[in-house]
This record gives sequence, structure tokens and C-alpha cells, in this order.
Amino acid sequence: MITSVIMASCVGSAPRELDELLVRDSLYLDPTTFLPYSGAVVRSQPDDDNAPQLEGRLLDGTWEGEFTVYHMNGRVRYKGTFLFGERCGPWIEDADSMPPINLYDEITREIASMAVYPPCT
Repeated sequence: MITSVIMASCVGSAPRELDELLVRDSLYLDPTTFLPYSGAVVRSQPDDDNAPQLEGRLLDGTWEGEFTVYHMNGRVRYKGTFLFGERCGPWIEDADSMPPINLYDEITREIASMAVYPPCT
């Protein structure tokens, strides 16, 4: 019963700004409790608080689950999954912020920018 109440209260919570957390020994910590943070995090673009630069989740202070980094224009720069703080599965790593001219170029660039890490199991 208590677990379901705690989980229900966390579902609707807004992501926390990543820059509000402390980093110690590669762990993200809550600055008030100094405990490893768990929950959704976001970092806004430097010039636009409404545009995300990074979106992800932390579990016990390390990256867990889907992770996305954006260019200033909103295009995806990196996107993939973390498992126990390690990259896993397919990742898109597109350093080019400009969209391709046509569909063929877009597909070619996406394939060329894909990296595959160990399976997320």
C-alpha cells in the first residue's frame, strides 16, 4: 500500500534540473539529503529555458533508461538507453545540427551515425 502511494506521487512529478544536483564520484546527489538522486532530469538550452538540451532519468544517482541530448535548434544530437549507468543497445549519435536536404540523405546519415552497444538486458 505505501509503495503504491509513493509510486503514484512520483509519476506526475516534473523533471528536475540536472544542474541543481551535486556530482560526487560520478553520482548525481540530491543537494539537500546528499543521497543518490532518482527521477527524471532535464537541462535547458543556455539561451532558452523552454528548450531542452538534455532529457533523461537517474536511478540511484546514475543514468538509467532513455537519454536524449538536443542541438540548439531542437534536432536530436544523441539518443539511446542506459542500463546501470552504461550505454546499451542502439544509439543515434548525430553531431550535425542541420537537417539533410532529402530523405535519402537523412536515412544515410542516420545509419552512418548509429552506434550499437551491448544489448539492454
